[in-house]
Amino acid sequence: MEPITLVAVIAVVLVTAVMSRRAGVESARRDASAAAGRESRNAVERLGGSTGRVSDARDDLFTLLTILDMGVVRLDRDLRVLSANEVAHRLFDRPLGGMRGRPLLEAVVDVGVEEFLRAESRATSSSEWREFEIARGKFTTVALRSAAGNGWWLLARDDSEIVRLRRIRTEFIENLSHELRTPVTAIGLIAELLAADMKGSPATGAGAVAPKVRERILQLESESIHLGQMINELLDLARIESGEGMHRNDEIDVAVIVRSAVDRLAPFAAQAKVGVKIESPQSVKLAPRGNLSRLSQVVVNLLHNAIKFSSASSAVEVRVTPPTTNHANARIIVIDHGVGIARADLDRVFERFFIADRARSKGGGTGLGLSIARHIVEAHGGDISAISTLGEGSTFTITLPSR
Repeated sequence: MEPITLVAVIAVVLVTAVMSRRAGVESARRDASAAAGRESRNAVERLGGSTGRVSDARDDLFTLLTILDMGVVRLDRDLRVLSANEVAHRLFDRPLGGMRGRPLLEAVVDVGVEEFLRAESRATSSSEWREFEIARGKFTTVALRSAAGNGWWLLARDDSEIVRLRRIRTEFIENLSHELRTPVTAIGLIAELLAADMKGSPATGAGAVAPKVRERILQLESESIHLGQMINELLDLARIESGEGMHRNDEIDVAVIVRSAVDRLAPFAAQAKVGVKIESPQSVKLAPRGNLSRLSQVVVNLLHNAIKFSSASSAVEVRVTPPTTNHANARIIVIDHGVGIARADLDRVFERFFIADRARSKGGGTGLGLSIARHIVEAHGGDISAISTLGEGSTFTITLPSR
């Protein structure tokens, strides 16, 4: 082959190779550009979908807050209002939109509510519900809950009607108790005088009292005492349920309460020939303040029942367990080895006026003591429960939050 022809062939091959490479590069570039375009479109579609979902969630939340029959206020970490629903504006008597951007005190316009919520924002435990009379006859119950991220949810509900009905019920019971107490007291005095005359009468002769009459007089005296006790406990329960006399400003030491109850009932235990054993640390103080007299009433009630329904020569055990790192509650446990409670009755022992059939054999009791105990413990944020085996005894446990 001629040299010039060879050179021409080589040139053609080189040009073809270069053009093919350029074509390949250009094709790859177009493919990459198309892929990038598709990814961009997909990303835009995904973003649009996410934006749509966020918008739908926001609309759902707005609708929920609008139809919810509860005031809901979103607060930032400094307790400044970010948003509030219509019910919240109505509860705190603010013009619609007038709470947004306001400090808490300007939003709720109540020093007591503001102080309570500010204290709750610094607490480590969940906020409790607290009732406030923010205007004459207008009662609002509020609570604070932490929001996702930073900030808080202020929840508020109108309890004015509930408070009104509660007061009507309490006044009715107080009036009824007052009207009943006078005749019941008179009946009790008459029965007491008859019993005294009966004891002083000769066993035989014209002045002798027939055995059936003696029995009826003693029964009348016993029932009048029982009825008077029921009236007092019914009035006490009504006051507790209405919140009257349930201040919680006392420092609470559970161990001291238990020892005091045991000392108070020592004569009753000695008369019943029942021993009482205490297993408790020297001191178990609760961080939340409470009502000392009411909690003492609960422990005395449980211990009295345990002694009353225990057989002679048996022992009642009272244990106090302090809070631990794994368990934030203190417990008071009262254990007896007496008649016990039937399984069918166990779920009802905290109902008012309920008395288990077995318990009736020892007499006394109004069926209100455990109901009163339950209301007092729950008012302190705690819980009371019972387990029992018929014929073997019962265990009552009080659980109280320690912080």
